Amino acid sequence: MLRYNIIGVTGLAAGLLAGTASAETGKVGVELNKLEAVDGGCRAYMVFDNASGHAFDAYTLDLVIFDSRDVIAKRLAVRTRGLRADKTTVKLFDIQGVACGDVGRILLNRVRDCQPAGDATVDCTALTATSSRTDAAFVK
Repeated sequence: MLRYNIIGVTGLAAGLLAGTASAETGKVGVELNKLEAVDGGCRAYMVFDNASGHAFDAYTLDLVIFDSRDVIAKRLAVRTRGLRADKTTVKLFDIQGVACGDVGRILLNRVRDCQPAGDATVDCTALTATSSRTDAAFVK
């Protein structure tokens, strides 16, 4: 059984990034924008383009990392501190123990913890659109 590694992600404000993530109206676009080698692993930069019309107090991604042979290398729960409505944000997290060159694809298994602000109820996995600018695919 795979264990979750829960990672709190660091948020950086992103400028207007035309063409990044999925700017589809009604969706939260999550783009794997960059993979960068760090000591002991790989740092992933993700661009969140929240065009859903909802603000989220929490948005936790259940990610499965596959290596270049399509074997599961790691499973991570990546927790954001929230997403503002109609805002593009960059979040980054480290994938410890996996080199960037060994990342074949990343699967968004589901959105585990999704707390829309207010009383809204939404299916956050269905609401999320994935894309990648790296050699590694980002799929759901």
